[in-house]
Amino acid sequence: MRKIINFFLPFFVFVSGLLLSACKKDNNTIANVYVDFYIYLTQPSFANLNAVGGWVYVTGGVKGILVFKKNSSEFAAYERNCPYDPNATNARIEVDSSNIIGVDKNCGSKFGLMDNAILNGPATRSMKTYSADYDPSAQTVHVHS
Repeated sequence: MRKIINFFLPFFVFVSGLLLSACKKDNNTIANVYVDFYIYLTQPSFANLNAVGGWVYVTGGVKGILVFKKNSSEFAAYERNCPYDPNATNARIEVDSSNIIGVDKNCGSKFGLMDNAILNGPATRSMKTYSADYDPSAQTVHVHS
């Protein structure tokens, strides 16, 4: 009887591990969505983006996009869906009163808008980014995935 148990035990452990890993749900995945639009900096609704440190919320992405002006020639575009638990109903990043930190009030995670650094958890991943290509001659920012 002991030989039978010793023979089947590794098999049982292996199969149990496979079943448990198959059941593990990854709640930290933000859906990949198609993003492709232009921001015209001459429009009054985007006037905040004419100053370094300026930001606006725009429609798009999963739960909206935050566009931030990092310096005179560089912009960043961040998904507003928090990477900690993107499936949470209220998981949405907002700019705090400092204008340089994004906060998800649902979980408390904080992110630096200049470098997308995690400033406070529980998030273990930075905000999802989109490409933000600035064309100074056309005064546009092309935001795309």
